[in-house]
Amino acid sequence: MEVLSKFLDRLANFDLWAAAAIIYAAGTKLCGSNFWPVLFLTFLMIGFDTLTRWDCICKRYIMDHDLEEQDIRLIKMSRVIVQFFKNETWCEEYLSSRAFGRIAEKLIVYSLALIIFFGMGQWAPEIHMFGIDVVPKNVFPGIICVVLFLIEVSSLNENLIELGYQGVSEYVQRFIDALLDRIAPKKKEG
Repeated sequence: MEVLSKFLDRLANFDLWAAAAIIYAAGTKLCGSNFWPVLFLTFLMIGFDTLTRWDCICKRYIMDHDLEEQDIRLIKMSRVIVQFFKNETWCEEYLSSRAFGRIAEKLIVYSLALIIFFGMGQWAPEIHMFGIDVVPKNVFPGIICVVLFLIEVSSLNENLIELGYQGVSEYVQRFIDALLDRIAPKKKEG
């Protein structure tokens, strides 16, 4: 229960709500209508990455303390959920209350990056040079969306590998490689 109380104290923190209000005001006034779906998708990806990370940590704790467990993939999710709420799991080596602060920090940093890039897209003039048209309204939001997506998918892929799902991880890595190849194709030798 101590963990839950710390989480609720952190959630009631004024600084967190002040940052959320600033992000809301800036996003509404400065960035336009496409900002909100991207922000919510980013938050969803952060949430999914966080849940898989916590799953990894709790399963690793169970593997370290229960000699009968030999395969991380065979540990039941119900046992992981119970382990998450036990005080013994919340220590420096496994889960720590600082992790909640890191998640809030990540949400704020990603939100500010989205605001900056969407704002640059709204305010920067179009560039027409050497037959190339650069439309900032499309380019800047597109850049930050791809970067944040790649960061979160790469982190999720690391969690899948640690959870023992190499097969799924290979498909995710192929997807990342295909996306990177579309953005910056490799030069052909010849």
